[in-house]
Amino acid sequence: MKSVLIVGDDRFANQLFDTVARGFPTDAVGLTAPEDPQLPERLGQADWVIEIAGQHIERKQAVLRACAEFAPGLVSSDSSVATRHELLRDLPAAFGKRYAISHFFFPLSHCPLVEVVVGSASDQPLVAGLRDMLLDSLGGRLGRSVMELPDTPGFVANRLGLFLIASAINRSSAQAIDPNAIDRAAARSLGLPRPALFGTADLIGHPVLIDLLIGLSERLPTADALQSAAPAAIARLKDIEATGNARFIDRQLGREAETAAVDDQHVADLVAALASDRDRYVERMCSECQISPEIAALAMRRGYGWTAEW
Repeated sequence: MKSVLIVGDDRFANQLFDTVARGFPTDAVGLTAPEDPQLPERLGQADWVIEIAGQHIERKQAVLRACAEFAPGLVSSDSSVATRHELLRDLPAAFGKRYAISHFFFPLSHCPLVEVVVGSASDQPLVAGLRDMLLDSLGGRLGRSVMELPDTPGFVANRLGLFLIASAINRSSAQAIDPNAIDRAAARSLGLPRPALFGTADLIGHPVLIDLLIGLSERLPTADALQSAAPAAIARLKDIEATGNARFIDRQLGREAETAAVDDQHVADLVAALASDRDRYVERMCSECQISPEIAALAMRRGYGWTAEW
C-alpha cells in the first residue's frame, strides 16, 4: 500500500488523517472533502481510499459512486450503522470485489477497535489479496485491533453501545436520577470505562448520537428493543440541545465526585436494570448476528473499554 486518500471533512476525518499519517510516509496520505472538484483525479492516484463522509447515506454513496468510477484500488467506508450491502446498492457488482467496511472507533487514541466487513450474503466479497492488504494496513501499520464481523446494521459494538446509552437516558429521565451518579455506579458495577454511559454520549456529541440512533432504528427489525428505546432518548437529547446545554455531565463536578460513594438504592436499582437490559439485548443480538457472546464482549472491550463479561 503506497498511497492513502481519506475523503471526509469533519473532526472524525481529521483524527483519522492524523492516525493514518503516523503509519504511512507523510507524503503518501491525503485528505479531501467529498465535494472537492479535484476528487476524481485524487481518487485515481490512491491505492486505498477511506470514505468517512458522515452518517448520511446519500453523501456516502455519492463518494462511493466516484470511487467505483475513478479509484483503481481498495476502497473502504467508515460506517457506523449502514451495512456494506446497503452502501453497495446500485453500484457496479464488480466494485464489491475491492470494497469493505472499516469502522473505526473514536477517539482513536483511546479506542483501538476497527470493525471490518469484507463480504455480504448477496454481494461480491472483497478479493483475498485486498483483504490481506487491508488487515495488514489496519493492524500492522496503524496498530488497530481488527475484528471481522457479519454485515448487520450497527455491526456489534455500536449496536449494543447505542442501545444501552438510550436505555440509560430513558431510565434516568423517568426517575429523575442524576446522570453523574449513574455513571459512577455503572462504571463500577458494569465494568465500563471512566466516561461510562452519559460521559460517552457527551464524547460522541449529541447531534451525532441523534443521527446514529435514528439511522440504527431505521435499519433494525421492528421488534428490536432499540425501536422502543430510541424515540424517547432522541427526544431527551433534543430537549437538552434546545436548552443550549450540550452535555449530561459537568466535567468539574464529575472530577470532584469520581471517588464519592454511590449508596443510593434508586441508583443501584437503575444500574441493575441496565445490566438486565444489556444481557437480554446481547442474547438477541448474538442470535441474530450468529456470533458468540464472547465475540460481542471482545468488541465492546476493544471499542468502548468495557471489561464486564456476560
